[in-house]
Amino acid sequence: MEANADVYATPEPPLAEIDTAVGALAAAESEAIKGGTDRTVARNARLAELTDLMNRLVDYVQLTSGGDPEKIAKAGMDTRRPPSPWPLPAQVQNLQARPGTNPGTVVLTWDATQYKRTYVLEVWVAGGIAPPDDTTSPGATTEGSWEVLVIQGKREHEAVGLTTGKNYRFRVAAQNSAGLGPYSDEAQSVAR
Repeated sequence: MEANADVYATPEPPLAEIDTAVGALAAAESEAIKGGTDRTVARNARLAELTDLMNRLVDYVQLTSGGDPEKIAKAGMDTRRPPSPWPLPAQVQNLQARPGTNPGTVVLTWDATQYKRTYVLEVWVAGGIAPPDDTTSPGATTEGSWEVLVIQGKREHEAVGLTTGKNYRFRVAAQNSAGLGPYSDEAQSVAR
């Protein structure tokens, strides 16, 4: 855009302000990946600030260019956004399960992972038979299946409506537009 000062003499907002906001978001994202509500709130605030600045810049380009695709291209912007695929999210780590504070509950937490849009938390539902694992003999049949408990953006969940005293197994995976990443290692807990 700076190379085309004949078309875009005084960008609004100034490009230096956008560069500063990009740096602030990158730093906040690095902190947010470590987890914690305060870090996530700070990252979301930086993202909202940058989004506002970029929307203002798009409005400036649209107004200044009069909608001319050649002038818009001189600003380094496309008139139609090409798809930008994300990689599959990495495997979710450190899934923890513990009895909740109320009857019939289990509290689950896990570490954040990059490139996630949402998390898919599943519970093993069976008629008293454990899910297959490395100790299951070949050809053995097991009854049950993994069922989605919740799809959410948060890294914690309290499963409710469980049978008090029963042991439950859980797993979680991150997903985005590229698909579902690998499942975490299983975690288990007895429901309070």
